[in-house]
Amino acid sequence: IDFGSTTHDIAVEKTLPVASFVGEGSTISDSTPTSEAITLKGHKLTALVKVSMELMEDSRFDLAGQLSQQFARCFSISEENAFISGASDASTSPKGLFAGCTDGVQLASGTAITVEELYICFYALPRQFRDQSSWVISDSLAKEIRSMRNDEGGAGTGAFLWEPAFREGEPDRLLGRPVFTSGSAGLMSTGDADVGCIADMSYYTIGDRSAFRVQRLNELYMEKGQVAFMGIARLDG
Repeated sequence: IDFGSTTHDIAVEKTLPVASFVGEGSTISDSTPTSEAITLKGHKLTALVKVSMELMEDSRFDLAGQLSQQFARCFSISEENAFISGASDASTSPKGLFAGCTDGVQLASGTAITVEELYICFYALPRQFRDQSSWVISDSLAKEIRSMRNDEGGAGTGAFLWEPAFREGEPDRLLGRPVFTSGSAGLMSTGDADVGCIADMSYYTIGDRSAFRVQRLNELYMEKGQVAFMGIARLDG
């Protein structure tokens, strides 16, 4: 979403009202739902590159255009890190999807996962969220899961749990739900705490306070014969 002020509040559902059958003339119990307000802030993401006047004048290619492309790539990496695993300081950066997960499945091995643990993780998500859920997992966890089969017809002889997409542009599926990989998730080989999650992603909000842009600073570093390019965006999630 785009928000036009310094902060933007969103309501997060905590509990649902309870619908129950009652007899004629019976008292209807109060079941007011509860919610929590979460504030999105315009956290500032920046990068600065200084280039000598000589390089600007002598280069035989579009140096400014190349820098803009490099800014776009480095910003996408930093944003993915922040939105998936959360950046280092939650007061000045997005909290991240994994940081917002309140339930987790502790693997018996820090560097491997079993079919049973995968099913436990899948069914730990409540049904009302599971039907619209998606997986986000690390590349190393994807490598482990791709070789896993169910036990129909005997151990290790059943169908693969990982289902390739039927059409170009569609995601692969894991236990019937879309699965995406991210380099920002933890590594199985090092026993990182968070290697993946399953969630209804419609409940995760990304807010843009101002769009990504690149500004050229001609005067600030002129005494050193340099021109600076600064990339900046303000966002939260």
